Amino acid sequence: TVESVPAGQTLEACVEQEMQRPFDLEQGPLLRVRLLNLAADEHVLILTQHHIVSDGWSMPIMVDELVRLYEGYSQGREVLLAELDMQYADYAL
Repeated sequence: TVESVPAGQTLEACVEQEMQRPFDLEQGPLLRVRLLNLAADEHVLILTQHHIVSDGWSMPIMVDELVRLYEGYSQGREVLLAELDMQYADYAL
């Protein structure tokens, strides 16, 4: 869903508000996504996730893949991401 920044609020206030929202660890979601419309051709994607679903190693990978996918989409080309060598199930008990 694309949302507009509420009247009287700044982008920074929207981000801060999102950061302050608690996560329900039993019900989820543990990753929240908001797309804010700033102008006809300007948007901001806000990804907020609980620290138990990511780590310092995986965050740069996720951001890089999102950037690559967005660049491909905006240029009208398909982006193929590399297969993962491991999955969460490989480590789950």
